[in-house]
Amino acid sequence: MSAFQKPVVFIDSSPDPDRFDSVVIDFHKATRKVLDYLLELGHTKIGFIGGVDTDKSGNHYYDLRQEVFEKYLKSKGLYHEEYIKIGGYNPKDGYLLLKQLLELKEKPTAVFVANDTIAVGLYKACSELGYRIPEDISIIGFNDISAAQFMVPPLTTIRLNTEFMGETAVLLMQDRLNSDREICLQITIPTKLIIRESAIDVR
Repeated sequence: MSAFQKPVVFIDSSPDPDRFDSVVIDFHKATRKVLDYLLELGHTKIGFIGGVDTDKSGNHYYDLRQEVFEKYLKSKGLYHEEYIKIGGYNPKDGYLLLKQLLELKEKPTAVFVANDTIAVGLYKACSELGYRIPEDISIIGFNDISAAQFMVPPLTTIRLNTEFMGETAVLLMQDRLNSDREICLQITIPTKLIIRESAIDVR
């Protein structure tokens, strides 16, 4: 990309902060927001369902949310390895992986999923198995897709402010084109926890 000698701005990715401008999400803070909220609600058995990205060369990229999730709960003495389920970022895998969690003798009382699309599969699994959301299990998603507020019950999730990320990227590009700036910028856009009805206080 640098061979074109044109300015490049990455959105939701920062492959080389020394060479390219970027607009990114703070996955660390976003994940901690979810976990702090669940801990405040009294949950101590918290599961995670996520995925792994694979590029054209076959390289695997593990979800940063999973890494933060594990480290944060380990620091609290609340980490349960059996509550971590990894598949694809799709409803089908969410459906199958939640079923695996619900087969455990000691089931999680809450599950954080890497995106709202996965959460759709969790809702279907709960419906088929007779589990009520949030009375039997709390679910929190990530992305705040347009359908999240219309799920039954409406999904508590992390909003990414994607439109603002795009606007910020345009401003960075304009600045590159209209100035002699040589120092690269990485702008982190905050997320917001949108509290709806899919998580409940269990204290």
